[in-house]
Amino acid sequence: MHFYQFRRSILTTLFISGGYLYSSAQAVINLEPEMPTPVAALLQQPGLKSWYDKTSKMLCCVYNDQKAVYIQLAITDLLQQKKVIENGIELWIDSKGKKKKHTGLLFPLPASQPAAGHLPASNEREPAFTSPTENNKPNDKEIRQQLIAQAMLQREMKVIGFNDELNGMQNAKHPSGLQASLQFNHDTLIYEAVIPFQTLAKPVPNNTTLTIGIIAKGMLPGNFGANGMPAFDGPPDDMMPPPAPPPDEAPDDEVRLQQLWKDDLIWYRYIVRG
Repeated sequence: MHFYQFRRSILTTLFISGGYLYSSAQAVINLEPEMPTPVAALLQQPGLKSWYDKTSKMLCCVYNDQKAVYIQLAITDLLQQKKVIENGIELWIDSKGKKKKHTGLLFPLPASQPAAGHLPASNEREPAFTSPTENNKPNDKEIRQQLIAQAMLQREMKVIGFNDELNGMQNAKHPSGLQASLQFNHDTLIYEAVIPFQTLAKPVPNNTTLTIGIIAKGMLPGNFGANGMPAFDGPPDDMMPPPAPPPDEAPDDEVRLQQLWKDDLIWYRYIVRG
């Protein structure tokens, strides 16, 4: 089998094993003409900072009021939506303006880390394998409906480095105001996190420079490590991703395969304004 055909078969197998087949030729949607109403409204927020990260295919928005800092991500790419919903996002806040992973939360919980005390029922687990045929290949709408159902099951988050009583597994809408959520607006996945200043271990006065770390986890995250977040050192030995071909030789589906495995990392310096 030709090397690229072999790699393409791996990509197909990954999505079949999740219960559906994803077309590697699916186009990335331009955010601007498809801007969902909640995001368009958010962009009018005074003091908001926003940017588009091409690698993770996410529109990122950050702003604060006197009580909290708000982080919102909008994702239109179907592959990236699958990656976020099934593997989770690590969100880090460093009030010293550095890139320390001491205070943060993980949401949604990756598939390998079910919610505490919750054993998924058979209808909540990944859909059973059905061999795809020309007659039963799910289209993008059907795939997205499966992702919507998975997102609705996410009700808990993993918290570390905040006030002591908050750390550990918590409701994703905590009474303290600390919260994270996922929702679909038409075909756009919207992730939102609210970080009240009072939940942080130290006060955050005006003009403080926060460093915000956003990590969209790659496939097959490991178990939680000593710092409370997944320690992902790559897939197991029996499922190593093939090496990437030279950039000028890699077809589109090869690039998208690599997108599945790797973490997408964003660090952003944000100044708190009262």
